[in-house]
Parts: sequence; structure tokens; C-alpha cells
Amino acid sequence: MTQRLVAAASVALFVTSGYASADEADFGPYPNDYEAIVKNHFEMSAVDPQSIRYRAISEPQPVNWDNYYEGGGYQVCVTFNARNRMGGYAGWSTRALIIRDGEVKDWLGVTRAIVGGTRGCPEAQILD
Repeated sequence: MTQRLVAAASVALFVTSGYASADEADFGPYPNDYEAIVKNHFEMSAVDPQSIRYRAISEPQPVNWDNYYEGGGYQVCVTFNARNRMGGYAGWSTRALIIRDGEVKDWLGVTRAIVGGTRGCPEAQILD
């Protein structure tokens, strides 16, 4: 009886501690200005920043990221089109970005970089 009580208490402690750590995960402050952060990120890296067309920018969702940047933050999915070096539009593309402390820490092309995956982006937003 005592062994069962100790085992049950151990399981309860394990489950509770795992649950508490998930609730206390640190994602950083919520990026209220996420659209400006996203647009600044693309404008700094685009060949022709004035040509960028945005179809959708999703609301930030807390996630634990595991790519180049590993850790907590807020994922934003962005569907956009921009001109390439040849001057033509490259076509609509969706990227998942991780925002932490007011800046984009990492990004992935949603359907190309993750075989068969969407990185949690809304299905209607994935066009590439």
C-alpha cells in the first residue's frame, strides 16, 4: 500500500512539474507591433523593398522553435510576393517567422523547408 502511495505521488509530481514548466515557458513579450516587425524584416532583406505585396500576416502564436534559432517566441506566418533580381515577381510564398524581443530571430519557407508540413500556419495562407 505504501509503495502504491509513493508511486502515485511520484507520478502526480512528475505530471504536475511537466505541466507547470510548459505553462511557465518564456516566449518573451507579446509583439503588439508584429506587422511592423515583419515588414521591416522583409524590407531589409528584399532586392526591391518597394515591390513587396503582402497577402496575409497571421496573428502571433507562442511556440517553441527548433531551427537555427532554438527557444520560445511568437510565430507569425506571412504570405507575400516581391520582385526578384530579374525585375519580375517571384510568386506568392509563405514563410513562418519567429519573433522574440521585437525582432525576427529565424524563418522557414513553410512548405519547401518542411517536407509535408505547414509549421502550424493556417492552411488558407499556404500558397507556395
